[in-house]
Amino acid sequence: MSIRPTRRRAVLAAVAVTVSLTGAAGATTASAAVRPATFIGIEDGYGPTLADAQATAGAQMNADYTGCKRPYFLVSDGQIADGTWWARVEANGCTGYR
Repeated sequence: MSIRPTRRRAVLAAVAVTVSLTGAAGATTASAAVRPATFIGIEDGYGPTLADAQATAGAQMNADYTGCKRPYFLVSDGQIADGTWWARVEANGCTGYR
């Protein structure tokens, strides 16, 4: 019995395993690229009124993140000692940072 056919089988088996593993990894990467990960964006804003502070926070959300879905939700707010306001807004579905 020759040793050559056994080596060929071993090499072919190794190639088959490598191809199948590479193909599986490629499929996972492709599906991840189709649906990017999303996260909740959070921003603070300040202004003379609560509405202005909320609008400033929303504008900052647009400046800092990509892909955020409206509406932006007001999650906390307060008045500062000098009479101005701060507001914190959150947005769902953000996909990246600018």
